[in-house]
Amino acid sequence: MNRKFKHFLPGAFLGAAIVSSLLSANGCTTAAPAQQPEVQPAKKIIKTGLYVDRGSEGSGVVKLAKIIEFSPELELHLLVGQDLRDGKLKDFDLLVIPGGDSWKQYDSMQENGAEAVRRFIADGGSYFGVCAGFHCALYSDNPRRIGLLPFTRLKDGQGFRAPLVIDISEKGRKLLDLPEKRYTVTYSRGPIAVPCKQPGTGWGEQLGVYVNSVSSVRQPKFNFSGMPCIIHGQYGKGKVIATSFHPESLTDTHLIAFGCIGAVTGVKPKPVYPVKCWRPIRVGFTTNALSRTKVRQALELEHQTDMDVNYDAFSSGMLDHVDVLIITDGAEKVMETYMKKNQNLLIEFMNRGGKVIVTGNAAKFAPKHKNLTEFPVTASLPEAVRQVCR
Repeated sequence: MNRKFKHFLPGAFLGAAIVSSLLSANGCTTAAPAQQPEVQPAKKIIKTGLYVDRGSEGSGVVKLAKIIEFSPELELHLLVGQDLRDGKLKDFDLLVIPGGDSWKQYDSMQENGAEAVRRFIADGGSYFGVCAGFHCALYSDNPRRIGLLPFTRLKDGQGFRAPLVIDISEKGRKLLDLPEKRYTVTYSRGPIAVPCKQPGTGWGEQLGVYVNSVSSVRQPKFNFSGMPCIIHGQYGKGKVIATSFHPESLTDTHLIAFGCIGAVTGVKPKPVYPVKCWRPIRVGFTTNALSRTKVRQALELEHQTDMDVNYDAFSSGMLDHVDVLIITDGAEKVMETYMKKNQNLLIEFMNRGGKVIVTGNAAKFAPKHKNLTEFPVTASLPEAVRQVCR
């Protein structure tokens, strides 16, 4: 017998006898049943796969990863085409396909991977697509689509980058748990879709529409006011939702991203971000191509409470607001072009005291300067930032 319980049991029996005699003395023949502790139901964690293979490009990928990574209700995994082809989707609840280039996304997953996505959704999985991910979900005569909902891309239906205003329907606001208001969203060459009656591609509806055209300066060949900006539906047993704009780009539209995930999974994420210290180090993170490694590096920076991170490097005015710029490695020819194009901006940034961290091929083509430091590709970027800022 376990010694701990050997010494405990006699005392326990003695205590029970005393309680029993006291209850009898007061006219009680049975003791009240012990109150059972309330059992809290386990929280459902949504295992979420974010597609980061070729075709998933731009700062929005990292912003979507951040929304998922910082949500206790979601469990982030970074997926590539081989993962889809190897059948790994069967272990997931939600697939997120971000912005970028939908044709390249299809080519990187290949038809076997696209078919794996169809099976995953048909068997009850959930799908959330953004911009290119919206495009992937459309039906098309072109075979390079996943084809989940009965919408098709309107010919020449693509504008330029612009802030646009959208209206979300009453049903859409209820489904996404959103307040009644108009939203200004970031649109960036996303597809414009129209309903089509194509059998076998699922059931679908629009939850919101654009209420203005793409730009007052560079108009497309038509005005797509009234065209769907959010589509939603079912494919087999699974739920699908997609936006042709980027809800992850602006803080005000993060609620739409949370609502979209909640609409197809039943669990609305509530991100908890780390508290930042006063005047954190402002870090610009840029790369000419994304990969699982670079998304993880970006998220590693995001988890630092002494750093604020910006992903729109070289965009208008961005370099005026950062202390350190990180340029990660990439394809040699692309990196050479990238550095030549931005060389004057880099030199100007370093001349006024800005620090630049480069890794891999970025070091090969970067301009020489006392404020530029080369680190190995495998270096911890938060430690590198702290080192150059000492």
